[in-house]
Amino acid sequence: MLKKKLIVPFVLKKAKERRRGVYFRTGFTLVELVVVVIILSTLLALASAMYSNIHEKSRAAEAKTILAHIRAAEELYRLEDIVYNSYTGNITYLAVEVPSNCQSTHYFNYSLTSADNDHFTAKADRCIAGGKAPQAKSTYAFTINETGTLTKPANF
Repeated sequence: MLKKKLIVPFVLKKAKERRRGVYFRTGFTLVELVVVVIILSTLLALASAMYSNIHEKSRAAEAKTILAHIRAAEELYRLEDIVYNSYTGNITYLAVEVPSNCQSTHYFNYSLTSADNDHFTAKADRCIAGGKAPQAKSTYAFTINETGTLTKPANF
């Protein structure tokens, strides 16, 4: 008499190998799946932290660029008047469009923190409220002086 073969889906087929005399089924155990899920969630947590840090560094490029514009405007002001703009906190004399408070179009607030005839310091503070979304979790600042020295936070 002929025996008919029973066709079973791949997942339920018994493996052709034998281990210690016992057949086993192919597939993954629950423990293996849990380990994979834990590893993937750990990698995702690390990647998301790095992703937000990279985005904040790209937003800092705005501050570096506008501070360079302020420095160039201060140099032009000095060429015309022989001294730097000594009106601390008033950037309007420099003829540069710079937001002096947190606005919805910029991530930073810009100001002249110190100025005299021979020196100046401009500062960019990260907005934590009122600026362009998303807001920073904590504030940090960039500064630039008459020599072009840019001071930045430690994590940048």
